[in-house]
Amino acid sequence: MVKVPDLQKLIDKIEEVVPLPSVAMRIINYIDDPDAEISQLAKLISMDQALTTEVLKLANSAYYGFPRRVSTISEAVVILGFSTTRSVVWSVILSSTLKKPVLGYALPEGALWRHSVAVAVGSKLILQHANVKGVNMEEAFVAGLIHDIGKLLLATYVAGAYEEIVKVIAEGKTFDEAERQVLGYDHAVVGAMAAEKWNLPDIYVDAIKYHHRPSETDNLMAKVVHLADYIAYSMGWGSEGLEGLNYTLEENVLEELGIAPEEIDVLFNETLDQSELFLSSLG
Repeated sequence: MVKVPDLQKLIDKIEEVVPLPSVAMRIINYIDDPDAEISQLAKLISMDQALTTEVLKLANSAYYGFPRRVSTISEAVVILGFSTTRSVVWSVILSSTLKKPVLGYALPEGALWRHSVAVAVGSKLILQHANVKGVNMEEAFVAGLIHDIGKLLLATYVAGAYEEIVKVIAEGKTFDEAERQVLGYDHAVVGAMAAEKWNLPDIYVDAIKYHHRPSETDNLMAKVVHLADYIAYSMGWGSEGLEGLNYTLEENVLEELGIAPEEIDVLFNETLDQSELFLSSLG
C-alpha cells in the first residue's frame, strides 16, 4: 500500500532537505527592498566567504561576459545589478543541494542541477524572444532554477510508490498526473508550498505551482517556465528519470508568449549553449 504524505509535515522538513544559509536569505530579502543600497548588499555578501568567492567567480565568467575583471563584491553588484545578483546568489546556494541524486525520481547525481540550470537559462532566453511585458528576465531565471524544488521533498514518497506511478505513466499520463493520482499531490504543489514557507513572492509560488499546468493561471512566468521545462527535456537534460516521458507542451503557450513555432529550434540551441557555459562557469 502506498504511503500518502502528510503535506504539512512534508513542508515542515524544508529546512532539513533544502538548507538555505541565513546570510543568503537575508541577502535575497534585502535585494527586494526598494531602499536597498549597493554598499549594504556588498557588506551582506561579504559576510559569507564561500558565497563571496562564488559570486566573484560567476561575475567574471564567460556566461556574463564582462570585458574587464571584477575584483570586489561592490564592483560585482554595480556591474551585475540587483536582479542579476539575486540570480547569482540563488545559483550558488542551491547548487550543492540540487547536485545530489534524487533517487525517487531516478535522477543521478548532477541531473536535477543540470535540468534546473537549463530551465533557468531557458526561461531568461525565452523572454528575449517573447512578446510580453511585465516579466523580469532575472526573476524568470530564479523561477526556472527553483521550479522543481518540490522533488527534493517528495522523493522518498515517490520512491515508495514508484511501481504504481510507472503503471499510471504507461497508461499515457504525465509524471505529475501520475503523482497526483497515486500520492494525492504532485511535486509542483509541494514546491509552491515550500516557496511560501520561504516567504518568496507570489510570482515564484505560482510559477512553481503551475509550471506543468500553465493554462490554469494568468501568471506569465508559469508559462515561460513551462516552455523552458519542455525545451530542457527536449535537450535530454532531466530525462534520466521518467518525467520526460509523455511531456507535452500545452496548447496556446507559444501564442500567449508571442513566440513563433519556428523559434523553438533557435531557443533549443541557445539554451543548450548558454546552459553549458553557465555550468562551466560555476565549475
